[in-house]
Amino acid sequence: MVARVLPVFEGAKVSALELRDFQDLADRLLADGHDPSTIRNTFMGLRAPYRRAVARGDVAVNPTAG
Repeated sequence: MVARVLPVFEGAKVSALELRDFQDLADRLLADGHDPSTIRNTFMGLRAPYRRAVARGDVAVNPTAG
C-alpha cells in the first residue's frame, strides 16, 4: 500500500486531499494494470486514519469511504 500511495501523496496534508485525488490514483492504478482488489486494498490502510481525522474534526469528509 505505502509503495503505491506515498509517492503520490507524500508531503500533502491530510486535510488537503480530496475524493478526486483518491479517484485519480485509483484510475491511474487501474490503467497501469493493477487488479481492482489490489486497488481496494491500497486504500484500506487509509480508512482508519481518515475515520479518526473526521471524528477529530481535522477533515470534513472521509475520501476513502465508499
